[in-house]
Amino acid sequence: MTEVENSRKIDTKKLDAIIEKNKRNNEGVEDLTEKDLLPSPNMQYIREVIFTVDDSVSVSDIKEIIPLIAKRFVVECFQIAIDRQENKAHLLFDWYDRKHGECVYLYPSKKLEFTVVLMRELKLPHTEESRQWLKRFLIEEYSHDKNIFRSLMEGLKPSHYGVHGYYIMRVLIQLGEDICKGQAK
Repeated sequence: MTEVENSRKIDTKKLDAIIEKNKRNNEGVEDLTEKDLLPSPNMQYIREVIFTVDDSVSVSDIKEIIPLIAKRFVVECFQIAIDRQENKAHLLFDWYDRKHGECVYLYPSKKLEFTVVLMRELKLPHTEESRQWLKRFLIEEYSHDKNIFRSLMEGLKPSHYGVHGYYIMRVLIQLGEDICKGQAK
């Protein structure tokens, strides 16, 4: 995923909030500078999210997951486009949290979670790069179905894998569950 830089402008709501807070606290506001009021590069109000999709993903498919993303990450998607020549989806998001009056900031772990949710919900193929996120994919699946590992374990049969393969599969399933529960790394 990539993000498009947005021009930095003074946030007048932030300025008004700071002035009001300082008035209530009887503090001076003369120390405020324009630099104090500019969003940092990590706090952009409009961001573009771009990702590769296959031919089966439509704008309607993406629209269906927008409420989930809005609820989970407090961002609002206001434009969706798919470039079919490059098979890339372009989504524009408003990263301003109106409830709290501030820009939404996603830490790297939350950005990764955002990516995993998009990939899971749109059933996008895992890329070579996404292999490093396997733990996050497991945690996301586990958050949707706490019994997933129990179901996998019950479906195992030694005849499918041989004695050693069966043992390895049981260990891997147990390890996956332990990782999701925070009991293993």
